[in-house]
Amino acid sequence: MDTVADTLDDFAAALRHGRGMSENTVRAYLGDVRDLDRFLAARGGDAAASSPVTGLSVEAIRAWVWEGSARGLARSTQARRIASVRMYTHWLRDRGVLDSDPVARIATPRQGSSLPRVHSRATMARLLDAAAAQAAEGDPVLLRNWAMLEMLYATAMRVSELTGLDLSSVDLDTCLV
Repeated sequence: MDTVADTLDDFAAALRHGRGMSENTVRAYLGDVRDLDRFLAARGGDAAASSPVTGLSVEAIRAWVWEGSARGLARSTQARRIASVRMYTHWLRDRGVLDSDPVARIATPRQGSSLPRVHSRATMARLLDAAAAQAAEGDPVLLRNWAMLEMLYATAMRVSELTGLDLSSVDLDTCLV
């Protein structure tokens, strides 16, 4: 009988190659599935063992979601955790390991609708001017920091996208990243 731990390497490969997910997303999804596995194992009395895949039921997953709520996890975190496990159980069902998808009947928490806080143009101008003045000293670290701030402000990219860039991401001929 397959355990959750037995299936995670294949699931990770399916996420990376079949779905084209980033390494950060794969790591988060696997962490969520492992957290569910630990919860189910502890609930079954053996916290050190991986739980059997057949132990994935609507009731067990709802209990895990409830436990996350009791721990004070944000709705966005709960939504991601459910999405992770939903993708996992869907993958198990497609492989014939599960007869039905226990997460299909579990609702995802609604996200709150709050906008991010935005700095004023004047604040951003002061920040970028200060970074440019420090970079003028020629210190490579300060030059890098200034370039990173300018890139973030000009493109609205995520920090993880920025830190994932390397020299091959820059086309000097067309001045594009």
